Amino acid sequence: MTDISFLIIGKDYDEFKDFVAVSQLAPISSAEMGQLFVQRQQQSGTSSSSTVSKGFGSNKICKDSSDLYDFDLNANLETTMIENHGTTCKAQENTTKNIKDKVPRNALEFEREWRQCWATGSPATALKYLLLPKGEKLGSIFDCHEHGTKEAANRSNLTVPKELRLSPEDIVKLHKIEMNSTTMEEIIEILYFYIAPFETSAENPVVDSPCMMASSFVYRWMTSLTKCGRFSLSIQFFDAKHKALTHSILRLLEKEATNGCQKLQLGEILNLIKSYKK
Repeated sequence: MTDISFLIIGKDYDEFKDFVAVSQLAPISSAEMGQLFVQRQQQSGTSSSSTVSKGFGSNKICKDSSDLYDFDLNANLETTMIENHGTTCKAQENTTKNIKDKVPRNALEFEREWRQCWATGSPATALKYLLLPKGEKLGSIFDCHEHGTKEAANRSNLTVPKELRLSPEDIVKLHKIEMNSTTMEEIIEILYFYIAPFETSAENPVVDSPCMMASSFVYRWMTSLTKCGRFSLSIQFFDAKHKALTHSILRLLEKEATNGCQKLQLGEILNLIKSYKK
């Protein structure tokens, strides 16, 4: 064996050893990935609190598997809003000045609008964005008239308009390549925020009731998310909290379909559940 052949074999072995070592690494969570970007921005002097999602009520820690599906997200949401109302109003005022009313034409424009809503710290504002009627100005959703417990309580009064400025089906067209996993987590968090108050109403669904309309809207969103590019990869990065929220939403939709909700077919819900379990 020549010296040069030995070097080539040695080089190949080192590369192979590196590949084996990397294969043992655990996947990076969305939270860890977000922290990486924060550190990078701080090093470059361009840190922004609105760049990375911290989540509404994200300080709740699930201690065991049973906690994943039973923790009180609503209480955390309300507490967060009460404590941060002053900061939220200032963020909303600053956001309103930079609002553009053009409907997003691509994933980047949608991400920019969503970041503006998320930066307010208000789950109701983010929900109003998803429910914004066609033709209505985006700036109309930014206000400080309600906050804390009142804002959380009144979310069940928000109705689904006949035509949306940006429908769940439109989101699929904007995200043919992929949707950021953090953005997907945030949307699921807001969908749970919307549907959670109707859990007791799911046992006796009434035609065209707020409960049924909300459930149909959430179903459309949950279905559309599965059609975004690289969906299966994105959900692999969900943390424990957002896996729990996803489970809670699907469980509630299944409950309504089982109890005869005319806008939800049990077979379709079961197929949707399979999509999120892949």
